[in-house]
Amino acid sequence: MPSRYGRFISIDLSSGGVERFDVDPADLKLYLGGGGIGAKLFIDGNDDEALVIANGLLTGFPVPTACKTSLLFRSPLTGVLGESSVGGKF
Repeated sequence: MPSRYGRFISIDLSSGGVERFDVDPADLKLYLGGGGIGAKLFIDGNDDEALVIANGLLTGFPVPTACKTSLLFRSPLTGVLGESSVGGKF
């Protein structure tokens, strides 16, 4: 079964356009986990209104407290990059 980690989808809610892309494997090794690769994608995307949802390396495995999904966004008030994470099955 091929790995699905590193495959992302960009959805433009204004136009309904969908773009699928793979992230460079070197970036996946450098920015581990949902928060790391999510921040890289967010900053590289140059879209202040984006919402990046990225799962962690162990999402889907029965590893207590390690199955996280990160949501990254830019605060409209301060302009600071923020992150929230959720655990469990998603």
